[in-house]
Amino acid sequence: FPSHDSELLGEAKWVAEGILIPQYQSSGLDAISQAIVDHPDMIFVMAAGNHSENLDEKTSRQQVIQKGRFDNVITVASVNASGDLSSFSNYGKSTVHLAAQGEALEVLSSRGELHTVSGTSYAVPQVIRVIAQMRLINPMLTVVQIKEILSQSLIHQSKLRDQLIWGGVLSDEIALRKAQESVD
Repeated sequence: FPSHDSELLGEAKWVAEGILIPQYQSSGLDAISQAIVDHPDMIFVMAAGNHSENLDEKTSRQQVIQKGRFDNVITVASVNASGDLSSFSNYGKSTVHLAAQGEALEVLSSRGELHTVSGTSYAVPQVIRVIAQMRLINPMLTVVQIKEILSQSLIHQSKLRDQLIWGGVLSDEIALRKAQESVD
């Protein structure tokens, strides 16, 4: 993870030690691709998308990013509360790493009202939260170590084995225990 004075493309907002949300001012995926290349010590967590598509069969620039070209990218699909792939979620055995719950989540609006939302963009914060908690436990974890821990911290679903690189749903409990073990 970069130091606080690292230069990025445009502005950035620090949300926790070692967790950065870049605010890019240039064109979309070109800026993201450049940031991924420029910052191999940062993890970029991306939503798989909501078109019920197999990303292994796509060739758009986003899929190039997700096809393992970058070691510091994790792509997240959405599952429902039962651990089944959400009907809308994109997937891919060589493009999407893992899943987290992103279906039928209750969120609080800016007006203080509860709403039920769904989407892979809602699954991503579940993974980011776990990474942030892992970094609180062990600030010395590298990108490679974090990805290794996450890949070993899954509840495997037989249906997901052929749809995701790591074939399962992230387990917070397992990931945090493994992060603690990396300190002990």
